[in-house]
Amino acid sequence: MSYLFWWVTGLIFLFVERKNRFVRFHAAQSVITLGSAFIVYVIVSLLKAIPFIGGLIFGPIQSIVLVIALLLWAFLMFRAYKGAKTRIPIAADYAEILADKFMVRRSPKTKKAK
Repeated sequence: MSYLFWWVTGLIFLFVERKNRFVRFHAAQSVITLGSAFIVYVIVSLLKAIPFIGGLIFGPIQSIVLVIALLLWAFLMFRAYKGAKTRIPIAADYAEILADKFMVRRSPKTKKAK
């Protein structure tokens, strides 16, 4: 579910889910990976508006960015559904750090004296 609506659901799950490390990791990776893809797509879309050459140069780049982002999104969503912790290079390292922030840790159960 963290990947369902790209980085938006990742952001929601990152703030709502406090205990499940698996969900938090995928939520953080969704925000970082798909959020970055969204930013690149917006920048390329803006560059495409440059008169004369913008559409020629940045039109194909925009299509490539979109296809790569959609394939990555589908792959990550499928792998998370299967329960696999798929790590995207660089993004996964930051996702680990982000997933640990504000996480509620369970305290170890103490044995009661008899």
